[in-house]
Amino acid sequence: MARVAKTMRGYPAPWVLCGGWAVDAWLGEVTRQHGDIDISVFLEDSHVLHDYLTGWELVSHDAFKETNELWDGKPIALPGHLHARIARPDEEIPISDALTTEMGFEWDLVFNERTVDSEWVLYFTPHDGKGATREAVVTIPFDRGVRESAWGVPTLAPEVLLFYKATAYKGTRNYMRRRDHLDFERMLPRLTKEQRTWLSEAIALVESDHPWLGVVSM
Repeated sequence: MARVAKTMRGYPAPWVLCGGWAVDAWLGEVTRQHGDIDISVFLEDSHVLHDYLTGWELVSHDAFKETNELWDGKPIALPGHLHARIARPDEEIPISDALTTEMGFEWDLVFNERTVDSEWVLYFTPHDGKGATREAVVTIPFDRGVRESAWGVPTLAPEVLLFYKATAYKGTRNYMRRRDHLDFERMLPRLTKEQRTWLSEAIALVESDHPWLGVVSM
């Protein structure tokens, strides 16, 4: 994580370590292999991120397209993210959402939104394909959802991490991945009663019959 801390040290907007590396940050050890480093940033800071990562190749992907075009810093449709690597001008980027660490794309920068009250939106109603406005289902104050881990970087709070792993891929082929189950089993015993209550209530707002709910409330 020293490399993450060094890279993001001067970033002038909020950011947070998430995904599998964040799980290991709370567990205090590397528990499995990781495909990339997941960093969450806010969509409203798109231009700030673009300017900050000068000299990087940033390839955007959203819910509607795959591309190999370099990102110009404009906000992209959510859910959306960036594959990022230090520039390799002599190496062609394929048109794919599966840009791998072997290609140097070790960073996955995930965009999120805030409400007008600056609440971090953790889950929206899904797109209906007809242009209807999405509504925020689960939100949390940024300071409540992010803490500094022992690795010295802002890290997604354990209960929020597990909420994402329970709901982020709902309706897709990645829903309920084995590694998410393993992360859930490792982290759940470390949650306080308050954290378990928040996690249970948040998951229930999205999926009232989610298989984790009975375990969380035990």
